[in-house]
Amino acid sequence: MRPEREVTALGDLGLRVEIAGVRDRAGLRERLASLPFVHDALVTETHAAVYGDALPADAAGCVRALVDAHAEVARDANEHERRGAEPLVISVRFAGPDLAEVARGVACTEEELIARFLAPLYEVAFVGFLPGFGYLRGIDPSLATIGRRAAPRARVEAGSVAIAAGYAGIYPGACAGGWNLLGVAEGFAPFTEDGRAALATGTRVRFARASRGRA
Repeated sequence: MRPEREVTALGDLGLRVEIAGVRDRAGLRERLASLPFVHDALVTETHAAVYGDALPADAAGCVRALVDAHAEVARDANEHERRGAEPLVISVRFAGPDLAEVARGVACTEEELIARFLAPLYEVAFVGFLPGFGYLRGIDPSLATIGRRAAPRARVEAGSVAIAAGYAGIYPGACAGGWNLLGVAEGFAPFTEDGRAALATGTRVRFARASRGRA
């Protein structure tokens, strides 16, 4: 029998619950946000959090039961797969300043590195760091060994495609950053016209090589 999920208080107005076994994180966030006492819900790789003005006495039990039910429903396939949603295809021009260094770090050529990066189907595990910055899991295991840069850059340009600590990501805006820059996403809009993040939790992503990428 599975141990009861841990639910802990986040002050007086929030709860944190672990979400082991949940694949459809986007669907989980929608369901948590629909609870009558919840004003906002966040989902990360390992936990979810809910916030409200006045949590009822049974809030922890409600949240725990909802997460358990959602994990059971989505055990075999996540919600996006069941709906047949196509992955978001993002073109990348591989000319990043860290491309050669990362290739050396995994003992391969730049072309082999690019091939390894392009091969997987990625999924946004959670959104953080900046609005619209999706942490993409599914990276090739050999690239998951690459950590953050020892010295972060003072400025990383918007659209930079990067990897670090087992994730891939696209910087939605210019900012300081410590990930390894492999290239630039071409034609990628980090937000929709109504302000939603293009890389929302649960979104599946396929990277493709831009036609004018490195030869």
